[in-house]
Amino acid sequence: MPSSIANKARAGDWIDGLRGIAAFVVVTYHIHESWNQNAMHPYPGNGYDIPWLRIPVSGAAAVAIFFILTGYVNTLAFFRKTRSGDRTGAMAALSKSALTRVGKFVPPVLLATTLDWLMAEAHAFELGTHTDSGWIAGSSVMPEKNPLTSLHHLYASFLGLWTGGWVEFDKTLWPILSLLQASLDAYLFLLATSGCSKKARRIVLAMLYVWSWASDQSVKGINLWFGVFMADLAASYMSKPATSKNATLWSIPIIFVGGTLCCIPDAAWDQATWCMVVDKIFEAVKPQSGDTRRFVVSVGGCAVIFGCFYNQYAQKILSWKVFVFFGKISLPMYLLHSALLRSVLTWIVYLPSVLDSEEEGHRYKQWVGGEDGAEETFYKRGGWQQFLYGVPIFYAILIFLAHAWTKWVDPTCAEIVDWLAKKAYEQPDEQSAESQIRIVEDEENLLPVSIPMEPMIETQPQMEEVTPSGEASLPLPHEFLLEEEEGDEKVALLPAPVQATPFRD
Repeated sequence: MPSSIANKARAGDWIDGLRGIAAFVVVTYHIHESWNQNAMHPYPGNGYDIPWLRIPVSGAAAVAIFFILTGYVNTLAFFRKTRSGDRTGAMAALSKSALTRVGKFVPPVLLATTLDWLMAEAHAFELGTHTDSGWIAGSSVMPEKNPLTSLHHLYASFLGLWTGGWVEFDKTLWPILSLLQASLDAYLFLLATSGCSKKARRIVLAMLYVWSWASDQSVKGINLWFGVFMADLAASYMSKPATSKNATLWSIPIIFVGGTLCCIPDAAWDQATWCMVVDKIFEAVKPQSGDTRRFVVSVGGCAVIFGCFYNQYAQKILSWKVFVFFGKISLPMYLLHSALLRSVLTWIVYLPSVLDSEEEGHRYKQWVGGEDGAEETFYKRGGWQQFLYGVPIFYAILIFLAHAWTKWVDPTCAEIVDWLAKKAYEQPDEQSAESQIRIVEDEENLLPVSIPMEPMIETQPQMEEVTPSGEASLPLPHEFLLEEEEGDEKVALLPAPVQATPFRD
């Protein structure tokens, strides 16, 4: 296998592996947020005050990595095609990708939202509303008694998801809208800079990054444009690997610092010295109204990916089959984990409280709803034994369903989208009775010309003209005429003499 092809395969593997780790971290973060709030704070001696031990609860950093990889993956193929000189193929792929990206992203999310709604109507989340976990109780939904009201809530969730980024049945889907917008922003950037040189394009990227930083786009903007820059950088290493021995050495401290920033906690920064140092640095450079934690984890995620790009050992680790496997199922894992967390794992954790009596201390009553409220029964979580076997069961079901999703749901959605894309980009079977569009091709220039439906008459090529010097003179390309008869008239069609501007790099 040629080295360039092998490098591309390895690059894809480590990107998938990093995506898989990020998806896994999101799941572990929500488990800790539900039942181990102590892990959210770096209290001395609790084990979570050491940066790299906080990776399982670095959910914000995982979301930042999703946005970086969105910019990277959606633009890498375009940059590679243009670097190889296939500008026409790059523009055609860009046009199709803008359509298929929406089609392959929206239907799975809508399906997952519908499944959340069905589970809510089937009382799957009802137990969660009566638990001692604030996150579980706050994200669980009771079924509606009126079917029309229930359908209205489903519609409101669909509308909120694609307009405001909020879903009543699953509040963890808030980044979905921004991820879709990031993809479309990346395509628009490629279209706008398709004729620019590499230097000019990177200047534009730098300006977009600075603007995103100044305008407090700590979640989407700065991560997206850094991902696009990394794709542009990766395309420049098509014929040689980026992971040289020297690069591997100097990338290690970058990965270390980036990983440390990714582990910044949600709160209580005054409990750890390293958190206070990071806070002081970023307070001086971030926008006044910006979320310091989001800026910290975004910079950390960018540093980790930049370092891994140049580090061959990091890429080998991220290319392990288990990480790549999680990368392949990362989207369904993300879409399904919250519903299973609020149903399957919640049932297991609170099973002793449901089965035992109130006198054994597994239940407690609390007045809810103000003066006109009522006394409701709430359940206490079980002991560590419940988590010991409950968490593995939860992960087994989640991985199984996510893998099945990639085998059945994703291919079905892809086939539908591909069929629609084929219909959108192919010529219609029945042409208009008055005219049809033909493409007159003159080297790099394509000009659509309206031609009546009468059959074309093949013209004879022009004869050579002999100049006084005795040399044959052939007509220039733009001097050829395409003729067709329409009654007694002949219509001449001239290709446009304007040359297309080639892609500059």
